[in-house]
Amino acid sequence: MRHVSFVVCRLVVLAIGARVLRALRCWALIAAALVGVGVCGDAIAQTGACCIGSGCAIRTFLACDNAGGEFLGGSCTGNPCAVGKCCTNGACAILRQVDCGGTWTSTGSCTPNTCPPATGACCVLGNCTVTTQAGCSGQWQSGGMCTGNCPAACCNAGTAACVVLPPSSCTLQVRQPGSTCTPNACSVGSGACCLNTTVCIIALQNIDCNINHSGNFQGIGTSCYPSYDCAAGAGVCCVGTACQIMLQYGCVVALSGTFLGAGTTCTSNPCGGACCRTDSPTCNFTTSANCAAPRYFLSGSTCATNQCVGACCNGFTFACSITPVGLCASPSQFQGRLTVCSPDPCGSVSGACCGATGVCTRVFSGSCVGTYLGNGSTCPPCNLCVAQTVGVCCRGTGCTVEGQSCCTGAFQGTGTSCGPPGNPTTCCPANFNGVGGLSAQDIFDYLGAWFALSPAADFNHVNGINAQDIFDFLGAWFVGC
Repeated sequence: MRHVSFVVCRLVVLAIGARVLRALRCWALIAAALVGVGVCGDAIAQTGACCIGSGCAIRTFLACDNAGGEFLGGSCTGNPCAVGKCCTNGACAILRQVDCGGTWTSTGSCTPNTCPPATGACCVLGNCTVTTQAGCSGQWQSGGMCTGNCPAACCNAGTAACVVLPPSSCTLQVRQPGSTCTPNACSVGSGACCLNTTVCIIALQNIDCNINHSGNFQGIGTSCYPSYDCAAGAGVCCVGTACQIMLQYGCVVALSGTFLGAGTTCTSNPCGGACCRTDSPTCNFTTSANCAAPRYFLSGSTCATNQCVGACCNGFTFACSITPVGLCASPSQFQGRLTVCSPDPCGSVSGACCGATGVCTRVFSGSCVGTYLGNGSTCPPCNLCVAQTVGVCCRGTGCTVEGQSCCTGAFQGTGTSCGPPGNPTTCCPANFNGVGGLSAQDIFDYLGAWFALSPAADFNHVNGINAQDIFDFLGAWFVGC
């Protein structure tokens, strides 16, 4: 009966409104207003919210329809006719809140579209995560949810039969995460395929493992289960100066890198090194290909400590300085990169050299033409290597014990000495009595000898003993020794 009344009421509305499309919009309202057979006129005369644009007014159904509005019924509280931004699975539309099946806000624009991107289920290597399509590197399903890991190939360990099953159904067979049965990952010719140092799957040798997965095939018949040590085949992959540990196929094919071999490590970064100029302390960390002559390349070295300089021993002064190798020219000697001047290395690489003429010079080890006295050795007095008579040499009142041929003053004879400490005698004639160094007693003793005409009183050894000797003695006494 309700259905019959609804149809009758619709015909009435069509006749009164004379607008077929508008009458169709009020279909649900009139039907809802009928109770049993009802009276169609009651529905048409009902008042409620009428939307004209985004404005809301309380009108009858017919008044709303005639004004070109949309009759919602109810009240205008909260303005149910207002439009706003509606975000649904990343799509943006300007709708009324009641018409939005997603997230609605009263303000905002769809230009540009600022709605968050749609998320869905993402299956990668048999594992499921909820993410955006752009963030999924596997199979993505919009709006999908993860109720468990994604289905994957399940291989019968005995027959190599393949079937795609969810994880919970692959309990007695060997499940291959991320694999499918097309191509058949369980067929003859399959084996363990290492995708990186920790992930192993069963795949076909070439197309499936190497090309589809950029993996390293470990051999026909090998298995990932119960475990497989993929890290054993990993080594250094150089991409420029960047060093990372990975498998060979992924390094060469996926990254166009250089694989240095299984078991190699990134310790000291073998992918780069210090590039040094021979004439400058400048150091650059780069690859060997980018370090062209006259530069030289130090593989595995860094510029953290300056690899390009070292100690240079001057070939003339034997002084030590820190220089680049190219600036330490012959006869100077470069002691090697990273060598330092403290402690001074130049003494340990040079020594005394006695030449054929008996003259001694300091040279670097290996450069002596004659007799080399050893690293760190020094030349004899006067730089003479011949045997000498040694005694006191007086230079004025100065006294030294040295070889006779080295003495540029008055040599006092073989085996002579300068006197005990504090009492110089040999080169100090003013110490007349030779007791306790210079004192007033020396004056009295000298005058006594002078008056006694003692030969010792001839102080200046000129014209015998005379008054000038007294003056010369007193002059020497006041000068001191």
